Amino acid sequence: MFLRSLYRLQNLSRSSSNINPKHAVLAAFQPLLHNRPYANTPHPAASASSVNRAELAKFAAIADSWWDVEGPFKPLHVMNPTRLAFLRSTLCRHFGKDPFSAKPFEGLKFVDVGCGGGILSE
Repeated sequence: MFLRSLYRLQNLSRSSSNINPKHAVLAAFQPLLHNRPYANTPHPAASASSVNRAELAKFAAIADSWWDVEGPFKPLHVMNPTRLAFLRSTLCRHFGKDPFSAKPFEGLKFVDVGCGGGILSE
């Protein structure tokens, strides 16, 4: 199906010079975006929950020690200065900012999309 879509894209681009290339690409890939097994899967009921009780219990058990810098998660806390220095230098280089300024990220916005408990971002 993918090869057929690419062939269709080539034919569309050759057949008319006034076709927008973006539209041609979308048209070529349209068959790939439909007829997926999950497309017809019914949505779970509104009362259904995705909460895993075992995961909740596991993290509740370690919650008190999570922020203890001398506790079992000490390595994560110890790594933070190195992680922050790496992020600061890399982001400043990428965005053309001065890594030695008091506010090197001024004017930038960040979103933390990590999967951890916030030790780095907080």
